[in-house]
Amino acid sequence: MSAIVITSSAAGVRPIGGFIPYSCSKVFASYLGRALHWELKGKVDVLAWESGEVSTNLTYNKPADVMSVTTPRLACLAMMRELGNESHSAGHIKHKISISNMMMFPDFML
Repeated sequence: MSAIVITSSAAGVRPIGGFIPYSCSKVFASYLGRALHWELKGKVDVLAWESGEVSTNLTYNKPADVMSVTTPRLACLAMMRELGNESHSAGHIKHKISISNMMMFPDFML
Protein backbone atom coordinates (compact mmCIF):
# COMPACT_ATOMS: atom_id res chain seq x y z
CA MET A 1 0.00 0.00 0.00
CA SER A 2 1.11 3.57 -0.62
CA ALA A 3 1.44 6.22 2.05
CA ILE A 4 1.46 10.00 2.42
CA VAL A 5 3.09 11.72 5.39
CA ILE A 6 2.23 15.38 5.76
CA THR A 7 4.76 17.15 7.95
CA SER A 8 3.05 19.40 10.43
CA SER A 9 4.28 20.47 13.85
CA ALA A 10 3.33 20.77 17.49
CA ALA A 11 2.76 24.42 16.50
CA GLY A 12 -0.25 23.15 14.53
CA VAL A 13 -1.78 21.72 17.68
CA ARG A 14 -1.42 24.87 19.76
CA PRO A 15 -0.53 28.29 18.32
CA ILE A 16 2.78 29.80 19.36
CA GLY A 17 3.04 33.57 19.81
CA GLY A 18 5.44 35.23 17.40
CA PHE A 19 5.06 32.38 14.91
CA ILE A 20 1.63 33.19 13.47
CA PRO A 21 2.31 32.29 9.80
CA TYR A 22 4.17 29.11 10.81
CA SER A 23 1.45 28.00 13.25
CA CYS A 24 -1.33 28.74 10.75
CA SER A 25 0.35 26.75 7.99
CA LYS A 26 0.87 23.82 10.36
CA VAL A 27 -2.80 23.87 11.43
CA PHE A 28 -3.71 23.62 7.75
CA ALA A 29 -1.24 20.75 7.24
CA SER A 30 -2.61 18.87 10.25
CA TYR A 31 -6.24 19.19 9.19
CA LEU A 32 -5.41 18.31 5.59
CA GLY A 33 -3.67 15.15 6.74
CA ARG A 34 -6.47 14.18 9.11
CA ALA A 35 -9.12 14.72 6.43
CA LEU A 36 -7.17 12.83 3.77
CA HIS A 37 -6.70 9.95 6.22
CA TRP A 38 -10.47 9.43 6.29
CA GLU A 39 -11.06 10.26 2.60
CA LEU A 40 -8.44 7.75 1.41
CA LYS A 41 -8.89 5.10 4.13
CA GLY A 42 -8.28 1.63 2.71
CA LYS A 43 -6.55 3.02 -0.39
CA VAL A 44 -3.62 5.08 0.90
CA ASP A 45 -2.26 5.47 4.42
CA VAL A 46 -2.13 9.15 5.38
CA LEU A 47 -0.57 10.60 8.51
CA ALA A 48 -0.29 14.21 9.69
CA TRP A 49 3.02 14.19 11.56
CA GLU A 50 2.82 16.80 14.32
CA SER A 51 6.34 16.49 15.60
CA GLY A 52 7.96 18.45 18.38
CA GLU A 53 11.56 19.64 18.36
CA VAL A 54 13.95 17.61 16.21
CA SER A 55 17.68 18.33 16.05
CA THR A 56 17.84 19.95 12.58
CA ASN A 57 18.89 23.27 11.06
CA LEU A 58 15.45 24.66 11.98
CA THR A 59 16.30 24.17 15.68
CA TYR A 60 19.89 25.29 15.14
CA ASN A 61 20.93 21.62 15.58
CA LYS A 62 19.98 21.73 19.23
CA PRO A 63 21.29 18.46 20.70
CA ALA A 64 18.84 15.70 21.58
CA ASP A 65 17.91 15.65 25.25
CA VAL A 66 15.87 13.59 27.67
CA MET A 67 12.79 15.84 27.76
CA SER A 68 11.88 17.19 24.33
CA VAL A 69 14.45 17.29 21.50
CA THR A 70 15.04 14.10 19.54
CA THR A 71 17.27 13.05 16.66
CA PRO A 72 15.88 12.96 13.12
CA ARG A 73 16.36 9.17 13.01
CA LEU A 74 14.39 8.52 16.23
CA ALA A 75 11.69 11.00 15.22
CA CYS A 76 11.21 9.23 11.87
CA LEU A 77 11.21 5.74 13.38
CA ALA A 78 8.53 6.78 15.87
CA MET A 79 6.45 8.37 13.12
CA MET A 80 6.68 5.23 10.95
CA ARG A 81 5.20 3.14 13.79
CA GLU A 82 2.07 5.31 13.67
CA LEU A 83 1.68 5.29 9.87
CA GLY A 84 -1.33 3.19 8.89
CA ASN A 85 -2.76 3.26 12.42
CA GLU A 86 -3.51 6.91 13.18
CA SER A 87 -4.68 10.01 11.28
CA HIS A 88 -2.22 12.22 13.17
CA SER A 89 0.63 11.73 15.58
CA ALA A 90 3.44 13.54 17.34
CA GLY A 91 5.48 10.41 16.73
CA HIS A 92 8.09 10.16 19.47
CA ILE A 93 6.91 9.74 23.07
CA LYS A 94 8.85 12.89 24.09
CA HIS A 95 6.81 14.90 21.59
CA LYS A 96 3.53 13.32 22.71
CA ILE A 97 4.31 14.30 26.30
CA SER A 98 5.31 17.85 25.27
CA ILE A 99 2.07 18.35 23.33
CA SER A 100 0.00 16.94 26.20
CA ASN A 101 1.70 19.36 28.57
CA MET A 102 1.05 22.29 26.19
CA MET A 103 -2.66 21.41 25.99
CA MET A 104 -3.04 21.07 29.76
CA PHE A 105 -2.79 24.80 30.48
CA PRO A 106 -5.09 27.64 29.38
CA ASP A 107 -3.62 30.29 27.07
CA PHE A 108 -3.16 32.90 29.79
CA MET A 109 -0.77 30.59 31.65
CA LEU A 110 1.61 30.06 28.74
